[in-house]
Amino acid sequence: MQIAEIKRSYKNEIQKEKDVETGEITVEKGVLKIRLTSEEFLSGLRKGDKLIPIITAVVYLGDQPWDGPKSLYEMLDIPDESLKKYIPNYWINLISPADMEEEEFKTFHSELGYALRLIKHQSEDANKIISQEEYCRVGQDTACFLNAAMNLKLEFEEKTGGVNMCLAFDRAYKEKEVTGAIGVYREYGESDEFIIDRIMKRFNVSREYVLALLTPQANAK
Repeated sequence: MQIAEIKRSYKNEIQKEKDVETGEITVEKGVLKIRLTSEEFLSGLRKGDKLIPIITAVVYLGDQPWDGPKSLYEMLDIPDESLKKYIPNYWINLISPADMEEEEFKTFHSELGYALRLIKHQSEDANKIISQEEYCRVGQDTACFLNAAMNLKLEFEEKTGGVNMCLAFDRAYKEKEVTGAIGVYREYGESDEFIIDRIMKRFNVSREYVLALLTPQANAK
C-alpha cells in the first residue's frame, strides 16, 4: 500500500525541492513528473525513499495461558547451535490476556485494555465486569470484536453513541429465560396460544417477541 502510494505520488507531485535544482523534474502534457532512473523505474521507488514499519501483533483469545512457541527457533530442531546464524528467527508479537496482570490492562489508552480484560475473565466474571458503569457502554468496533472473540451472540443496535453492553446482556439473558420457559411448556404439551399468553404475562414481552422465539422451536420439531 505504501509503495503504491509512492508510485502514484511520482506521477504528479514534486517530492523534494532539490529535484527542481538538479533537473530531475520533467513536464509531460502539462503535468510535473519526477524523472526516475531505470532501476528506480523498475522498483517504483527512489534510492532515498523510506517506508513506515508495520508491526503485526497476534491476540490470543483463549482464557488459558499461552503454552505454544513464540518464535521460529522454538519450532525447529537445530542440532548444532552454530547453524542458527544462518537461520533467521521470527518472533510472534503475542498479546495473551490470560498471561497479563490486572494492572497491565490499565496501561492501554483505549477500550482495547477493557476488551482484553474481558477475554481473560470470559469463563469467570465477565458479566460482572461489563455491569460496572464505566464499562457498560463501549464503541461499536469494541462491541463487535467482543461479540466475535467471546462468541457472545449479543444483538445490539448500531448507534453513533456506542453500544450499551449491559442492555445487550440483559436482552440475551431474557431471551435465554424465555426460550427455556417455552421449552418447558412444550414438554407439557401446551398449545402455542397458551404458551404465548403465559410468556407475555410472565416476562412482560410482546406477542411478536414470543412468536419470534416460538417459531424456531416449532421448526426444530
